[in-house]
Amino acid sequence: MEFSKSLNRSFPDYMKFVSLGNDEFQSVRKPLKPVVAAGAYGGHLVGQSMMVASETVEGPLLCVAHYCTFIRPGPVDIPIRYRVERINSGRNFAIRAVYAYGVEKLGELSKIVF
Repeated sequence: MEFSKSLNRSFPDYMKFVSLGNDEFQSVRKPLKPVVAAGAYGGHLVGQSMMVASETVEGPLLCVAHYCTFIRPGPVDIPIRYRVERINSGRNFAIRAVYAYGVEKLGELSKIVF
């Protein structure tokens, strides 16, 4: 099935996640898999990483930088788990590290500056 045809839900529906407590989150839907990719669609992981990081930031701070490294292909048959590490929290900016896991293996690492 083509990637575009697999989008039978709206974009916001695919981006939903739930909080597991202690700055840990899990996606509600399984990640998308493009036809030509070895694993989950990277844009899905990057978008959710930014969203879960923003849940841990206080105040009206906007994302000003997002650095992302893909370590291995993400699984497509299970929801992705995210762990947020609070690197710095200030009045004018905040830095978060987000670790995206498949089956107990790190798949993507983001550093996000707000």
